[in-house]
Amino acid sequence: MGSLLIRGISLGILPHMSTDYTCCICGKKHSPSSEPESACVPSNVRHYAQEHFALWRCGECGSIHARDKVDLERYYRHYPFFTQILDAPLRWGYRRLVRRLRRAGLHRDHRTLDYGCGSGLLVRYMKEKGYNVTGYDPYSSDHGDPAAINKQYDWVIAQDVLEHAEDPLEILDILGALTRPGGIV
Repeated sequence: MGSLLIRGISLGILPHMSTDYTCCICGKKHSPSSEPESACVPSNVRHYAQEHFALWRCGECGSIHARDKVDLERYYRHYPFFTQILDAPLRWGYRRLVRRLRRAGLHRDHRTLDYGCGSGLLVRYMKEKGYNVTGYDPYSSDHGDPAAINKQYDWVIAQDVLEHAEDPLEILDILGALTRPGGIV
């Protein structure tokens, strides 16, 4: 068995997995005797730079999962995106994103939700450009209002959300329920 490759970096192999793991994407069961690829990666949050996450890759569908449950609330207290500012490089990136969304059919009058919006910088940028956009993030004090997820939207944007979810299919179901018939996730 080779080491797990993430973003072009070989990270080595974790100690033997001692329990069964089931892929929440395809349902494939992995037992210690059919151990999937695994690796240990450092936290990308500076405050927790000394901590590492054990990951494993499903041998059936290739999706990557955390071996252990992660307390996201703990990490989000020091998450850099909550203190980020809407500077020129970020505006440039958002301009490119909005251009792609417009090519896919987004209009300013569409009701749009940015699910998992963090500090809401994309929401702010889009509002500045005249879009009808709402932000929701359960870990944000500024954008955690549950009223935002009691509506349906023409567009639901979810950047960098699925990889944080213990069950990505559940998140996709939530996003689908937030999208009106004929809307786009």
